[in-house]
Amino acid sequence: MIDIISKSNIFSKSKYGKLYHHSRSFIGCFSIYPRNSIDWVCFKQWKEYVNTDVTKSIADNFIPFITNIYDYITTAPPSGNRDLNNYCCFKLCEIISEQTKIPFVISFAKREHKKYHGAMTSITSEPPQLLESFKIENSRLLWIDDFLTSGRTAKWCYEILKSKNNHVDGLIFAHWGTGI
Repeated sequence: MIDIISKSNIFSKSKYGKLYHHSRSFIGCFSIYPRNSIDWVCFKQWKEYVNTDVTKSIADNFIPFITNIYDYITTAPPSGNRDLNNYCCFKLCEIISEQTKIPFVISFAKREHKKYHGAMTSITSEPPQLLESFKIENSRLLWIDDFLTSGRTAKWCYEILKSKNNHVDGLIFAHWGTGI
């Protein structure tokens, strides 16, 4: 097992991936997908045991693609088994927020019924719910996620945020077809 504490760069071949539009996706959602250059063992460990150096490495790969002006950064809702104080997507958004000066806001409540990841889990799970405290409307949002399996959660989040008259663009680190 790889010790992710000492392994800060999860990329083995190139620093930056290419930006691809997810072909089955909705308007506004894109994924970064450096297909063969991700150390998947390290990535899976990072998802469970968030490490600041690895999170910064992933954030550094997002930064060159953030070229529009956004009012806020937000992300997908955590699954029911996630520790909110150490949730990988929250930590990723926090570091990107620090580097870009775009405020990070938590928009969705924890999904208590979704405990695991995978295409079938996403397809059968409940839709995300906006936090009652989320009052952002008519804003430009950058929606960030670490991984796309079926795209269902991303689409739901996009539609919910758009229903508040927000402009939503998405950056997703990698997706299901890349080898995880």
